[in-house]
Amino acid sequence: MATPASRAMDHSWSSTGMPREAAFLRWRDWASSMIASMDIKVPDPTRFAAEQQTIMLGPVALLTVRATEQQIIHRGEKASDPMFQLLFSRSKHFQTRVADRDFTLKQGEFVLLDNTRSYEMRTQDAHAAIDLVMPQSWLERWIPEPWTAVAQPFPTTGSWGAPLGKLLTAMADEIGSATLPRAMLADQVGALLALAVGQRPAGSGSHRSRVRRRILAIIEDGYADPQLDIDQVAREAGISRRYLQSLLAEAGMTFVGCLNGVRLDRASQLLLDSARTGYRTSEIAWMCGFRDPDYFARMFRKRFGLSPTQWRTRTLA
Repeated sequence: MATPASRAMDHSWSSTGMPREAAFLRWRDWASSMIASMDIKVPDPTRFAAEQQTIMLGPVALLTVRATEQQIIHRGEKASDPMFQLLFSRSKHFQTRVADRDFTLKQGEFVLLDNTRSYEMRTQDAHAAIDLVMPQSWLERWIPEPWTAVAQPFPTTGSWGAPLGKLLTAMADEIGSATLPRAMLADQVGALLALAVGQRPAGSGSHRSRVRRRILAIIEDGYADPQLDIDQVAREAGISRRYLQSLLAEAGMTFVGCLNGVRLDRASQLLLDSARTGYRTSEIAWMCGFRDPDYFARMFRKRFGLSPTQWRTRTLA
């Protein structure tokens, strides 16, 4: 995915006047190219409506979105400079699942999302949100350990959350009247975000971040090996087992959760691969590092809400 800095122009779009199903397809393509690769489902494409505005703020992109009910499924993606999102709900609730954690993002709350990790969000009604898409290299200037703040709803009623929410809203609604350079406005957001989540720059932050990325990269490269275990990953990363566990715990993760998450995400892709329609689900499980097909099936249903067979045969909206 290209970084926001590579997109030189502001732009906006509305489904008004478009055939509804064509509008939905265009919306899905825009979201995947601008935010993160994702599947979007809606209960009835013929009743879909949406609008968006993209505002470039130097290295980050500020997106304002309004849309009817939808479900968003993001599988996680590798990148040399991973992207994060700061999602602020202006109206309605977002039912959210990140890895094996479920929570509700309520109106007036914001949450930090890591685009290298899978997540799912669902809205029951028409909704409005502001989404700040940020390169990790920029975000770490303000939050050296962004993983510690991922998937935790923060209110905009707190001492620092309130000015952050007001600044995001003002930029979304009145960017044309701003007298400061846009990159400076982005820095204001970064500073307020660090205060709101309770982080400040620390000398060890970037090192611990790099080690954690190394751990996740080893898991992503070796997930198909059914014998991959925490001790092997720790050896390859050049750290102790205990230090590996503490680094993942800081980001709200466990080794087994990370490994199963990567394996299940890959299995979900292979099950929909037309080149593998003749493979049994047990063979897909083995290809993704699961030795026990029954365990694979249980974990798959827990993560995606469907059995592997149902997932393969489901009809996408």
